[in-house]
Amino acid sequence: MKKFFSALVLTVLMVLTTPTVDAADNFQQIYNAENFSAGLKADQAIDEVFNTADGRLRLQLRKLANASADKRMHVLAWLDDKRIYDEYFPDVYPAYSFRVFKDTANSKLFYVIESGERAMLLGYSPINKKMEVYIDSQNYYHKSSDSPTIVVTKSGDLILAFENPKSNASARYRFTWDKASLWFAYYDLGTYSYSIQRDRQK
Repeated sequence: MKKFFSALVLTVLMVLTTPTVDAADNFQQIYNAENFSAGLKADQAIDEVFNTADGRLRLQLRKLANASADKRMHVLAWLDDKRIYDEYFPDVYPAYSFRVFKDTANSKLFYVIESGERAMLLGYSPINKKMEVYIDSQNYYHKSSDSPTIVVTKSGDLILAFENPKSNASARYRFTWDKASLWFAYYDLGTYSYSIQRDRQK
């Protein structure tokens, strides 16, 4: 009886602490500008508009050639003409990439800004009325020599991977949207013996 009660308590605790994840959670890449900043001249930008459930969201990523080294990329976002994001990013090698993912379970859009040193996933929070940084590669364990990338796989998983440039091995974290906390839950998938490039959506 004591063992049964202990097992029952453990089961209840597991249910209470399990993230409320949508069973149909599935992501799709809808925009990809790989290494876009390498092709930009001084003061040129990519400027894109996305129709979202929250309104018309415009994102502008501008290359600043004459600014200080820590302010070489200026990222701005507007929602229905109201500015919701304004940040500077440093000079990087080889370039910045920009991607947009759609969560097909709820049509929410997420935006990736990525370099060989850092990868971030942003999204608009209707509760906080601003762009949130939901995933930042600097907050997850990885070797200093590994390069981060945030991609969607062919099976629809949202993955943060740290790629080893010498062996092509990749340490991976999988993310799912938690409806209860309105944030991402993550799972450490361990290290794969091959690059994430084999599995990603193009």
